[in-house]
Amino acid sequence: MYDPIGKILMNWRIKKVLPQINENHLDIGCGSNKLSKKYKIKNKEAISIGIDVHPWKNVDKIIKDSSNLSYDDNYFDTITIVASLNHIINRHETLKECNRLLKDDGRLIITMIPQKF
Repeated sequence: MYDPIGKILMNWRIKKVLPQINENHLDIGCGSNKLSKKYKIKNKEAISIGIDVHPWKNVDKIIKDSSNLSYDDNYFDTITIVASLNHIINRHETLKECNRLLKDDGRLIITMIPQKF
């Protein structure tokens, strides 16, 4: 994430994902939390929270388990999991939690590396 190629990939992903975020936003596995910080600059009225199990610099909230989050049902308009789903051991349960947290017309945005990278 902090090496030259990691920075290029992170910036490219943010460029692609940022325009897709609507209103209240949760970024699971946020790493350095650049996506949430950029969204807050773009939309000062919206809530944007970056969470991670690792205490990266600038994380809004360090969590123990991404499948058991302390937010209300149907709270977020957009949830992003940018290049981190493969690092989440209990993916299935985390995706169920995303379903609980998302509003009925909410968006779940997931990016992954291609199979042949």
